Amino acid sequence: MAHYVRFDIYLPTRFKDSAGTEKTISDQEIEDFCENIRNRFGGYTESNPVATPPFRGWWISKDIVYIDYLISIFTLVKLEDQDKAKGFFEEWKQTLERKLNQEFILISYYPLQILGEL
Repeated sequence: MAHYVRFDIYLPTRFKDSAGTEKTISDQEIEDFCENIRNRFGGYTESNPVATPPFRGWWISKDIVYIDYLISIFTLVKLEDQDKAKGFFEEWKQTLERKLNQEFILISYYPLQILGEL
């Protein structure tokens, strides 16, 4: 049995820029992010990028209800690399929040045991 940490990242597929114009996240933005994950941690899994976004989230900020259409990306990191991975994803979180004009990009992580070694 091997010990890992799973990082889950939820990216909005549509968002409004600072001028209020509706935008769609580009394939290149997703690819750049995922390429960085693959290069750093050896792999990732992404929800189907060509289908309708699999997740829809509702949240309230300043008495306004927002609806997000989200894709999900996850990666497994060896337990001993958890702190480095947290730093990596904290930097990306700030970058994505700025680029996608988001108050908050959800990135969660939790310990995970798998059968066998990756």
